[in-house]
Amino acid sequence: MMNLENSFILTIGLSGIVFLIVAVFMYKFPPKKINPLYGYRTVKAMRNQDN
Repeated sequence: MMNLENSFILTIGLSGIVFLIVAVFMYKFPPKKINPLYGYRTVKAMRNQDN
């Protein structure tokens, strides 16, 4: 039972570290143009930069 708890804590900790690294990367290097990978944007919203 103790091994299962350790692996659960390790998984939670590693995923938190990965999210933190991605957040710092996105903060330091924000996207320069609209693209479908960063955030949810509908087809209508992606037609121009004003939306």
